Amino acid sequence: MEVSNKLLKNISFLYIIIPVMLFIIGWVRYYIAIPVYLVCGIILYNYLKGNQKDKGSFLVSKKVLLFAIILAAIFIFFSGIGELVYQPDFFLDYKARNAIFKSLIYSSWPVRYADNSYLCYYICQWIVPAVIGKGLTYIISNSNLVLLISNIILYLWCVFGMLLLFLWVLKIFKKSSPKKLYMILISFAFFSGLDILGELIVNGKLDPRGLSNGFEWWSRIEWQYPSFNSFIYWAFNQAFISLLITLITVDSIDYKNQLVWLVLGMFYSPFQMLSIGVYCLTLCILNSIKNKNLNMFKKYIKLPNILAICFILPVISLYYLANYQSSVDLRHDIRAPFNLKIYIIFVFVEFLIYVLLIYRKNYKYNKNILIITFYLLLIPLIGGVNLILKFPMPFLVILWVYIMKFLLAKDTSKLRKVILIVLLSIAAINPFIEIKGRVYNTFKQGHLGSQVQRVDMLDIDQYFRNQYLSIEPEKTIFFRYLVKGLII
Repeated sequence: MEVSNKLLKNISFLYIIIPVMLFIIGWVRYYIAIPVYLVCGIILYNYLKGNQKDKGSFLVSKKVLLFAIILAAIFIFFSGIGELVYQPDFFLDYKARNAIFKSLIYSSWPVRYADNSYLCYYICQWIVPAVIGKGLTYIISNSNLVLLISNIILYLWCVFGMLLLFLWVLKIFKKSSPKKLYMILISFAFFSGLDILGELIVNGKLDPRGLSNGFEWWSRIEWQYPSFNSFIYWAFNQAFISLLITLITVDSIDYKNQLVWLVLGMFYSPFQMLSIGVYCLTLCILNSIKNKNLNMFKKYIKLPNILAICFILPVISLYYLANYQSSVDLRHDIRAPFNLKIYIIFVFVEFLIYVLLIYRKNYKYNKNILIITFYLLLIPLIGGVNLILKFPMPFLVILWVYIMKFLLAKDTSKLRKVILIVLLSIAAINPFIEIKGRVYNTFKQGHLGSQVQRVDMLDIDQYFRNQYLSIEPEKTIFFRYLVKGLII
């Protein structure tokens, strides 16, 4: 079947901007919300109108599309999103995210807790399902039933987000055969660094705990470049939009709207939007130096970009600043202790071994590969743990795209391809282990639909929950001057 470029672009943009517009309605005072809302409307109109000129499309067989839908549904089902299956309890991430979603459904917006703190986090991935859930509370008196239906809607919303990711992958590799597309989609779901190899080198053996939960913390220093599945499973509220915008950027940089994508993406995942911005800026600088002019920068000076920067960016920036003091967890944000031996092993097994295999003379993507390599080498040297966990993901997605392009190219070394396929297969064991654990605990231990992590935000340890809250809202600009007085 034929998939319209215009339709895919428009749906992707709506998937991102609608929750942002609902957030503005629910959180911001009307005399600020109205002009920002009008700006969103202008940006949306210009984007949809501009796409009318795109008459292109790409072909996807019905079998490949059906495979993508089924893979997305199964992959997200065992993520734990929606509390429908087992959720690991050795970290508090799931409990906190379940509590946030429950707060968005049952509390007035903006969400205020009994201790006078306000919810202040990356919440837009929950907004649409929460709005539907909030509506259900007016027609269904059973709160457990409301939460169950709302969680199912959240699951479906995220499945749709995963399907959008797969469609953009299919667009990027549209010239590939159906057989190759199956493998590309599976590779995207299971792409990872060689964590098992790192575990064996550093620990000398495979830790039994890793055989149940995965080996991503193998470095024994708080360094980790997450696999794609780990990113989605543990931080889905940040994952879908950052991955989506990265793939859109890889497919083709839309200079007229690139800053719009990044600003809207800030509502979901600010660290990842910063890294995409750094990547685009670096490309722009290098191209300007090569061409000895600044025309590349002028491409960004367009009305939608200017409106997004001037009207939308200040709102989300002030919102996050209201959380800054409480969300800076020194235990997680200080620079990890540096160890040269571990650093060399870390960068080699996480990405550098892939780079060395795909880099070749006169390869047209060499410049892009060198850019992402430079930043992936730099991140552990300058960042705290949160930065190391979040900032590299767009670079890893771009690396994955070039790995797939290398494997599909006809003029590359067969030996390199074989080695690369073997390494990717070994790397996929780590995501497989994590998914296997979810499946086992769901069916063998009776966690199917049990919603085992349902808690309120104030039930979570204060030290941990503070990263999701503004604990002194009266001292922040956003909650003093921007937050709405009316409630919905």
